[in-house]
Amino acid sequence: MKYTFLLLTILFMACPKLEQETIQPANNSILGTWQWVESNFITRGMSEPEITTPDGIGHQMTLTFNSDLSVDLLLNGQQVTEYKYEFRKEAEDAPRGFLDLTPITNNPSSDMPVRPTSGPCRIKNDTLTIYGGYNDAGPTQKFVRIE
Repeated sequence: MKYTFLLLTILFMACPKLEQETIQPANNSILGTWQWVESNFITRGMSEPEITTPDGIGHQMTLTFNSDLSVDLLLNGQQVTEYKYEFRKEAEDAPRGFLDLTPITNNPSSDMPVRPTSGPCRIKNDTLTIYGGYNDAGPTQKFVRIE
């Protein structure tokens, strides 16, 4: 029994950590201003995705990711709320990660025409795609970098 415990302890200590690295904001490829271009949502039972665009709803959403881990949400050029964010990537040069957004001021109301979602994401060629539709959680949103 002593040897089993000792063996398990050695194996546990030898295993690498399975944590994802949180990228420091200064090295973070998400910093800057992103303009919303499209959302699409599909869930079980829907034959086609529901696609929403700024022109279609008459509202433009802009997100500015700051180095202090805050995000300013503007609707039609007016700041509506502020979020804190965490952006995790498997490796520093990986294009995919996970974006977690939490409102910290002016909790967005349920009647807002559009709001950002948290979820797996990808940054490629100045396009940010947030896959909020994973597990039917919300829409997939696309943003383009404008600054």
